[in-house]
Amino acid sequence: MMLSIKRGSALFALYLSASSCSAFSVSPTILSRNNNINNNNNNVVVRSKKSRHNMFTGIVEEMGTVVSLEEREDMILWDGSKGKGTELSVKGSVVMGEAYLGCSICVSGVCLTATELDADENVFKVGLAPETLRRTYLGELKEGDVVNLER
Repeated sequence: MMLSIKRGSALFALYLSASSCSAFSVSPTILSRNNNINNNNNNVVVRSKKSRHNMFTGIVEEMGTVVSLEEREDMILWDGSKGKGTELSVKGSVVMGEAYLGCSICVSGVCLTATELDADENVFKVGLAPETLRRTYLGELKEGDVVNLER
């Protein structure tokens, strides 16, 4: 489904997959009837049917470059333990400008948490959860691939 949004003289289009449409209240009828779409600081916010969380699309700030994608045995997991996991390293100077450990950085539309920052090299690292790997193409990235970055 394509959702068109007009802001001033600019027209933006979002292409939403069938799974996104089924998870979120996205249809012109629903949006106009229930007023489920808002413009919030230049972001389009669509309310989820299943939870109070929002899906947002921001403005891509820059194109980043994949430095590495590797499986590690010593990653710190969500519960603080160490174990096997997948780590993505990306180079991007603009998003690194105000980045801090634990901040959210969106990589090609997937919101991820920065787990390591190298300000000298403009590289950040994020862990990719098994569910993220199943539902996105991020596990297929290779060194040198270009990705959209936003904060």
